[in-house]
Amino acid sequence: MFDILQEKENELIIYKSVIIDAATCIVKNGDADICAEAKASLKNMIQMMDQYFDKKCKVRMQFLKNKDSESIVFTSINRFKIWLIRYQDNSAFKTILDLLKAYYLKKGAPLPVINIAFGEYHGFDDIGEYIYNTDVFFKNSFVGSEKWLNNDLIKKAVKAVDKSDVVNENTIYSPIFGNMSPSKLSGGVKTLILIYNNPEMIFNASTCGDNCAKWIEKFAKEKDFVICLYHTMHFSEKNFKAYIVNADAVVDNYEDYIMYSDKYCREAE
Repeated sequence: MFDILQEKENELIIYKSVIIDAATCIVKNGDADICAEAKASLKNMIQMMDQYFDKKCKVRMQFLKNKDSESIVFTSINRFKIWLIRYQDNSAFKTILDLLKAYYLKKGAPLPVINIAFGEYHGFDDIGEYIYNTDVFFKNSFVGSEKWLNNDLIKKAVKAVDKSDVVNENTIYSPIFGNMSPSKLSGGVKTLILIYNNPEMIFNASTCGDNCAKWIEKFAKEKDFVICLYHTMHFSEKNFKAYIVNADAVVDNYEDYIMYSDKYCREAE
């Protein structure tokens, strides 16, 4: 029923419309047999993609099944993951993302949870736009989104970085300024709040100091997101692992991270 893919010479073709149909069936939790078939089809697609990428082959995703359909070419499983992250506010895409992560976890090769695009990266059309001025975005978005502060992890980040307490959705207590509006929080904390609550978007994390790095690492254990950096943020060096979007490469040591940071941040100057 779910004819998701086609093998063609050294290229695997997957069909976006069918993929979304399959994921939607799982989300709606309808007929048990159809849901099981949908899940099996998506797992098989992920396994086939894994095999093709291992052979250094590309995977082409056509939006529709006709020849002239718009398409995207993925060169690695992390490229596909980044594309899913962008659309994860749609439950069907989030379902595929969760299946993808579960497959690699079961395989014993979990995908990196930290995803970094350095500088003004435009090499992957579907990565989405960066929000460079996070302060302005926070100012324009916070009204109506006060619930962003109703999270224990966010409250701990506010306390650790700004040495302030979240009193309620509209009030922060600062030992220096007393009760104040959330708009008075530091630029780094505002960016952290945006990253956690809008994981499908890409924010300029260079508005954060290094004291925010551990919170980005903590957030990455709960959420899937991409950050943009214009400098070498100091993460925990022990067991460091990240996906560098610019290079389409996974780094599993701090030295390579610094090398890529230096290379791509210089190019952005």
